[in-house]
Amino acid sequence: MECTLSAEHHSIKENAMDASEWRNSEHPAARALCVLLPQCDGAVHLDNCGLNKYDASSYLRYGIDDLDRWAGRLVKYHRQIGKPLADECQEVAKQYEERVKKGIFIIRSHPSGRFVIPLSFKDKDKAKTAAEVACGRRVLCWNHQDAQNLWSVTPHVVRQLVASGKFVTASDVDLSALPEPKVQKPPAQAQEPVRTSADFRHTPEMTPRSYQAEGIDAILYALSKCNAAILADEMGLGKTLQGLGSSFALGTKVLVLCPAGARLVWATETLKATADKTVYIYKHGMSDKRKKEFFGENTHRVLEDSGAADVLVVSYAGARNLVVDNEDSDTNRFHTMKKVPTERFARWLSRAIVIADEAQAMKNPRAKRSQAAYAIIRAAKYKIPMTGTPITNRPEEFWGMLCAAGLHREVAKTKSEFYDRYVFGCEHENLHEKLVASPWWIRRLKKDVEKDLPDKIRGDIKVEMSEALYERYAAARNLVASGNPAVMLKGLTEMQTIANEAKVDPLVELLEERVDAEQPTVVQSTRTAPLFQIRDKLSKKGIRAETLTGEDNDYSRGKKIKEFQNGEYDVILTTLRESITLTRSAHMILLDVDWSPAAINQREDRIHRISQTQTVTIQRVIAASIDEHKIRVVCAKQDVISAIVDGGRNTWDEDQAIQEVIIRIRKEAA
Repeated sequence: MECTLSAEHHSIKENAMDASEWRNSEHPAARALCVLLPQCDGAVHLDNCGLNKYDASSYLRYGIDDLDRWAGRLVKYHRQIGKPLADECQEVAKQYEERVKKGIFIIRSHPSGRFVIPLSFKDKDKAKTAAEVACGRRVLCWNHQDAQNLWSVTPHVVRQLVASGKFVTASDVDLSALPEPKVQKPPAQAQEPVRTSADFRHTPEMTPRSYQAEGIDAILYALSKCNAAILADEMGLGKTLQGLGSSFALGTKVLVLCPAGARLVWATETLKATADKTVYIYKHGMSDKRKKEFFGENTHRVLEDSGAADVLVVSYAGARNLVVDNEDSDTNRFHTMKKVPTERFARWLSRAIVIADEAQAMKNPRAKRSQAAYAIIRAAKYKIPMTGTPITNRPEEFWGMLCAAGLHREVAKTKSEFYDRYVFGCEHENLHEKLVASPWWIRRLKKDVEKDLPDKIRGDIKVEMSEALYERYAAARNLVASGNPAVMLKGLTEMQTIANEAKVDPLVELLEERVDAEQPTVVQSTRTAPLFQIRDKLSKKGIRAETLTGEDNDYSRGKKIKEFQNGEYDVILTTLRESITLTRSAHMILLDVDWSPAAINQREDRIHRISQTQTVTIQRVIAASIDEHKIRVVCAKQDVISAIVDGGRNTWDEDQAIQEVIIRIRKEAA
């Protein structure tokens, strides 16, 4: 007789075939079933409607081995199977319950040849962290194609995972048959690197750190070998500076492809990094007055003639206007070759370098903007896709980027081979080793370069303001410029409110990328309204975000903090700057800044605490002149806080800071 286990129908049935496999099993639940099935007309109902703590409906999502899961349910049949066997089942059930409580993850085999770990969404981060601790490095753990709650690992790491004590194997996994763990190959060292000739003498504040200089050299070496380099450094390590440095060293025209919200960032960083380079921003929609307000003394280097500019900045959406349909029937059947640049643009690209920032935006080859980006990158002389998250979910997302950069043949001969080996197959570890050994693959983590990193990495995110918002902003600025004390503070408050409105949608887009990259983020603001707007927009996109404000009572505040620290939220949006610890995140976004350096430090220290094990990244969002003025007046004077620390007198005066900002705004409006 053959016993068929059917979790779908919540029963075990006996068919008229040999059951010797079950009879020979040492597992007490298997032996109990072989005794019980003939006495119960061939069907034993074990999972009906959550009758007790051992029921499958409670634990199925944890992937516990079926026999262990059913052992507790078999105890009630002690009369039929005998007390000794029932006691054995009871002991297995107790061990099973303890395993679930401790968060032990189960590794099961899969017909694809992989090993899978069934996980609920809230346990995903815990399992990946446990796996990385067990192996001492990142373990490729792709979301399995069969189901969203199955995460797969390669056979080579299963032994290490089990040895950690946080993972156990199901009965269908033969641990003795698994291969020994592979020895990680060291990164390939570039031979005869091309030294950078980028000149940072005029902008010493932009001088690359040692690892950034090495990155520039590695990019130049890769470009000399295969005309392409993928810069995949972890977020916060300064990919922008490395991309610009390598581009300037080559002395060619540069086109930057980036998300719409990052166009002003690239323009600003280009102007900061050099004293003479000019920039063209494709379809920026800014009036001359707004350009002058935004770029200040560098406005003359922001050109309206694309042909005369050294650096062109184009959004992925705008790239669609620069390409046409590919009429070649031999190649247009491929998604990565559906589009081609216009003839004139193609000639320009053939002598230029293309930097594709946030290149994971091209992960869907069927999307029109991805096809446009592929066409532009493919036509360039040199190509530098840049991303901190080259694969956000599944390895197939990587294929389009490789094709655009002309590097796909370095990984697989055909798309079918790539899918067979790395998408449907179980050679993820091999793909990782192939990337590490490739001169065109450049990736460093913060932990790899931490000796060169400051305690806090700071940066600014510049976003654009719509014309409608700008009209309101200009009206509020006129109130400040009027000199009437009765309306000046009202105008100042209104300016910040409008600036914050402009930041909501760009921040939602940025936070989506952070969630895809599995980077929990804290957003700090002095005002609640934009935080609620961001939370609602993220929730509609299925992102787990929560607000933490002064409206929360002690219980609610403690509950939300605990849930965030335990991984139940991806984003926390807060106005609080005291008595909270949010060290699960190493990334903070300051939506606006306080009038006091001490208050700013308090906000930053919510994630920069003694329990923090990662390098902290702080980013300020700038949408209008009031943000610039406050940063220059307040943040530039943060060193006065040392007077407090050293026992001196606190000389900071918030009223004085407000007066300084008002003076700046009145000069701006004059």
